[in-house]
Amino acid sequence: MIINLLLSRRIIIGLLTFLSVGYIYATRTVLSVAIVQMSKSENGTNQNLEGACGTSNVSTKSSGDFDWNISQQSWLLSSFYYGYSSAQIPGGLLADKFGGKRMLLVSLGSAALFTITTPLVANFGIVFFMLLRVLTGIFQGATYSAALVLLGNWCTTVESTLFINLAISGTYFGIFVSQLVTGYLCKLSFLNGWPLPFYFIGAFGFAWSILWIVVVTENPIESKFMTEEEVNYIIKNSHKKITGNLKTPWIKFFTSVPLLATISGCTAFAYHFYILLSEYPTFLSNVFGIDISSNGILNSFPYVFTVIGCLIFSYIVDILKTNYLATTSARKLVFLFGCITTSIVILFINKVGCRLAVIECLVCASLFLSSAMAQSCPIISDLFPSYAGFAYSIVDMIVNITGILSPYVTELFVAGKSDSLSAWSNVFYFDMAQLIFFSLVFFVFVKSEPVSWAVKAEDTPNEKHNLVDNSPSSDRKINY
Repeated sequence: MIINLLLSRRIIIGLLTFLSVGYIYATRTVLSVAIVQMSKSENGTNQNLEGACGTSNVSTKSSGDFDWNISQQSWLLSSFYYGYSSAQIPGGLLADKFGGKRMLLVSLGSAALFTITTPLVANFGIVFFMLLRVLTGIFQGATYSAALVLLGNWCTTVESTLFINLAISGTYFGIFVSQLVTGYLCKLSFLNGWPLPFYFIGAFGFAWSILWIVVVTENPIESKFMTEEEVNYIIKNSHKKITGNLKTPWIKFFTSVPLLATISGCTAFAYHFYILLSEYPTFLSNVFGIDISSNGILNSFPYVFTVIGCLIFSYIVDILKTNYLATTSARKLVFLFGCITTSIVILFINKVGCRLAVIECLVCASLFLSSAMAQSCPIISDLFPSYAGFAYSIVDMIVNITGILSPYVTELFVAGKSDSLSAWSNVFYFDMAQLIFFSLVFFVFVKSEPVSWAVKAEDTPNEKHNLVDNSPSSDRKINY
């Protein structure tokens, strides 16, 4: 079974989706590292730090092309999420209407265009730069919903959890590559360094978009490279057996206790994730004096372990729910384990004064928290089988507000003292507190059993992409 999957056409689609999600996420995170090189320091000092590894003297002086203070940097980093959050529900609806391939192509092409033009727009002024970031967020709003719609057409019921986690893992792979590439290119003297990652990653996106158009199809029946045997296998075992023009129960969605609990749980790890994504490069630079190249390398380490952790903990949950626990209990326990252990690790970040120990803490936190991250999409699919894409767009819309808030919360603690370890400690304490609170809300109220109104399927399929299941047990159409 595993060998057949690895040799199949659908795993290629899964991997291409993984890489496409990774690229889209890479474009939005270039600024997190590049902004260290682009900005002039708010202040420059030398300070002695005492910690588990002894005492070190570091310099936090740096210079850049833009005189942005910590508040303006927060505006730039958060502006993307204004557009991204507002585009979630429209993006989910568009993905359902026009298909996952087309909407991912829109995200890919726009990401490439907006990234490669970033250096030009940044020189026009901070207001134009912020507008570009908002626009980038809007065009990326359909990314995850489109990926789920596309993979739902290609994978079988048994493979759905694997394909979902594969696509989501692309997020962390993209960040890992982006941090490495950005850190390295920003140190080059050509064009003052920082524009290079925007040019390089943007140009790569145009080439990748062409590959996406040529290779990917919306469903197996449209592919010229599929064997008849594999098409029939997907049809027979597809988790999208009957879908119709389902009416969206808006009120039921927004009053669903399990959905609200899922939003609470996702908020817990999302806030920590955005702190790690947007603020840790500045933390490493200002407090520990780590140069931009090392900053990109060190800050990318946690994302490698996040990808590994997502896959490992997905497997652990499958074992638990198959042999020992109900699905809800398994997901709850693994989720709570991830949030609580991450909170404990955060405490150690405040107690160390050397670079290696800080990075070790970040890696451990990312590994543990990946156990919680790996539960979010499967829980949504468990709860709302007929509305998984739309439900995810609701969760992502609300949860990504943390991407807007996290830079401002950080600013409250470190404004005017961004090179102070004690000031940053308050950032970590707040992160720890919200992790514990929201994860406990999730633990008490969430469930994985489908809600009654989300399992009803219409008997009238859509007109587009209707396939006939020729298996003896079914005379129905299958909608792709």
